[in-house]
Amino acid sequence: MDNTFDKEILDWLRLIRSPRVGPRMFFNLLSIFGSPKNALSELSNLAKAAGGSNKPCSISEAEKEIIECQNFGAQILISSMPNYSKLLKEIPDFPPLLIVKGNIDFLNKRSIAIVGSRNASISGTVNAQKFSDEISRAGYVIVSGMARGIDTAAHKAALENGTIGIIAGGIDNIYPKENRALYEKMYTKGLIVTEYKIGSAPLPNNFPRRNRIISGISIATVIIEASLKSGAMITANSAVEQGRDVFAVPNSPGSLNTGANLLIKKGASLVESGYDVLSELSYNTRFQKDLFSSDVFNEFKMSNTSIPSDYELISVRKKLLPKLSYSPVSVGQISSVLGEDIVVVNYVLLELELAGKIERLYNGNVVLSSKE
Repeated sequence: MDNTFDKEILDWLRLIRSPRVGPRMFFNLLSIFGSPKNALSELSNLAKAAGGSNKPCSISEAEKEIIECQNFGAQILISSMPNYSKLLKEIPDFPPLLIVKGNIDFLNKRSIAIVGSRNASISGTVNAQKFSDEISRAGYVIVSGMARGIDTAAHKAALENGTIGIIAGGIDNIYPKENRALYEKMYTKGLIVTEYKIGSAPLPNNFPRRNRIISGISIATVIIEASLKSGAMITANSAVEQGRDVFAVPNSPGSLNTGANLLIKKGASLVESGYDVLSELSYNTRFQKDLFSSDVFNEFKMSNTSIPSDYELISVRKKLLPKLSYSPVSVGQISSVLGEDIVVVNYVLLELELAGKIERLYNGNVVLSSKE
């Protein structure tokens, strides 16, 4: 890559690795300031305006991460690149960048997620292998989360045809440890994907965010054995929120893993084989045409938001924070109660979030920061 392109990756990496900058914040900043470089120069000022501080990720830190990725044989893909998953960019909080190792061509092939219990039964394991084999032989890439149980069975059955593992830690962090041999095969025959920094541990809070990528990169998700409060159920809910199809394999009523049954009651399609999944999808015309055409980055680039005047900002800054609590409220509700323009409210919320005064929930609602 040439130096200009390296600089673009460096700026994207620095911004997303800066304190309190997640995917939504990243693209909010991009929409206001036009580029990561411009946003980086404003982070400290934005946090200071809300009575806090925010020190951007340094150039040396970002360079170190890039070198570590290169040494490990991994690549950094920013979402403006053509080989970044176009389907993933359809979800509202897609990662600004991915770190990948393996066959990156899989990112833009049609894929189906298969997820389920870590404590899979023999029957569940056999089903995962069967579904994965049947679907992958039909030309679909199988996506899962590299966990033990259903995930592992699905990846192994699809290795020869194409599979993507989405993980909740660094690209070099093998979890669980017993899957070391599978990881090594995935690094060469498949593809491992993460949004987390190389070397980072798979922390508990990372897994729900990992699950949104599993469903977001897939046209459909298949649930095989899942307890009611499992990660697989979170993945299924993410798929529904993202407008993707959900399929479920029914389980015995006496089983602990009755999540799939609940999904069927709520409208998920009951399937008994991979061929059932393929048959159901054949009726979904949305995926019979080339849907890979969205470019959210360009949309942000073309619609920069103007910065409110000092007069507008001072007025909202004075009254916004005292009105917030630990009960979630939407930006629309805040704007309505305060009687202020939503653009100005959003800008002040951005300042408060960068200062660590508030937190944004997954659905975009706002609460006071629990760390204050």
